[in-house]
Amino acid sequence: MHKLDDLLDAAQAVVLSQPPDDASFGWDYPRVRELLARRATPHTVLTGDPAFDATAADRERIRALLSDAHVRREVPRG
Repeated sequence: MHKLDDLLDAAQAVVLSQPPDDASFGWDYPRVRELLARRATPHTVLTGDPAFDATAADRERIRALLSDAHVRREVPRG
């Protein structure tokens, strides 16, 4: 988690993959989700098999994530 936290300094958004056969992700995801929420880093979870083309649902998740990340960049800070 510390390494991930360090890497997030350079991230505007995060894409996580949970293939159907990944049983361990359910244990890790709550901690990752909590970290991303604390850092206000938008993210999405893809559920298709990464060995094949993205599913329609995964493509829509990526579109929504990119749209959200773009809106966050446009928000004036300071």
